[in-house]
Amino acid sequence: MTTFDVDAHVEESVETWKYLEERFARRRPVPITLEDQPALLGQNSFWLIDGAVVPRTSGKGLSLFGTPTTSRHAREKPFSIGSQELTDIEARIRDLDKFGIETQIVNSTLLNATLTPDIEFEYALCRAYNSWIHEVCAPSSGRLRWNAMIRLTHIQMSVEELRRVA
Repeated sequence: MTTFDVDAHVEESVETWKYLEERFARRRPVPITLEDQPALLGQNSFWLIDGAVVPRTSGKGLSLFGTPTTSRHAREKPFSIGSQELTDIEARIRDLDKFGIETQIVNSTLLNATLTPDIEFEYALCRAYNSWIHEVCAPSSGRLRWNAMIRLTHIQMSVEELRRVA
């Protein structure tokens, strides 16, 4: 029997943004780690994006992630950091084998949240992610597949990105 995992995630790393367009280089997401505090709901690591931290631990848009992998959440998982970040594809394949999974569909973790109110920059982040995830999954002989991240806030840009990733 063939087993598919269709709800797997990647915990993004600084490598994820290597294809970010040069004009956005100074706005590249930066991982930060803080001292544990009760108000942070166990989240001790965040991405600094356009002066705001993601994930948000209170209010509208509350979300808790394992990315960046300096987080306690990521460190407590039974998978290596390289496997979680897809910086070690062999480790991820070994994890698939361990659990009897033939094919895994990898989804973004970070891009499940709105990262910036700047639509153009948000699309640039999606393009960078899509280029990166395509590159890192390619050596897996089809065992790691991925979903493109598309925003629907600007239809023309969405269509262009869909055509590019297809």
